[in-house]
Amino acid sequence: MPYKNKSVSVQQFADQINPFGTYLAQEGDTDFLEWVGSPLLVHRRCISPMYDISNQISYNGIMKQQTLPPSQKKVDKFCLSKSLWIDVQGAEEGNKNHFVRAQAEKVLELLKTAFEKDDVPNLYIISPFTTVVRGITNYLKNYSGTDINTDKLKAWVEKKNIGTVHTFQGKEANEVVFLLGCDNSAGASGAIKWVNSNIVNVAATRAKYRLYVIGERAAWEKSKVVSQMMHILDEFSAEKN
Repeated sequence: MPYKNKSVSVQQFADQINPFGTYLAQEGDTDFLEWVGSPLLVHRRCISPMYDISNQISYNGIMKQQTLPPSQKKVDKFCLSKSLWIDVQGAEEGNKNHFVRAQAEKVLELLKTAFEKDDVPNLYIISPFTTVVRGITNYLKNYSGTDINTDKLKAWVEKKNIGTVHTFQGKEANEVVFLLGCDNSAGASGAIKWVNSNIVNVAATRAKYRLYVIGERAAWEKSKVVSQMMHILDEFSAEKN
């Protein structure tokens, strides 16, 4: 019986017994189609390019965009004027610790802007890796500069605005920093390969209006799904110039 198979999730089992749905191709395998029961085709979670990332990576382009644009009041509080990929090179800590300090410094730059515009930024920092979450959390908690209110920063960090992709499933924020970590070394290649379409889709769609992906371009181009997100962001960013 299918429900006795421990590799089948509750969602997959529900899909299998649902007579209404569609077949979707799986990541890297266009010959195998998986049945998805009653997929939600009208998308009201986020605007482009997050919608486009989700639609192309996970829904084979069958979704319809129905998300309203942000109000000017919300736009005025955003860190940047558009979603984009931010290429930051730097060495990861190593020994399966994928935290990159140079990328954390870029996160801090964004947060400085965010706190200048709002006492409590509606923003999440999300990463695929627990080591990166731990690294950026400690980095921000221990920051002692005078160019940002460190008490407000620490309070914001402690309100669980930083975490792995899975801890934010079902949640959303106006802005999301998707902090990838990793570098272009051989030691990071396994971690890069581990990041799949579901991780990218969930992370991207936590952002309702702005998505800032921070990672080393040369490293993450090796990932089919992340490079697809990268190119969507690049095209969107170019159109907004």
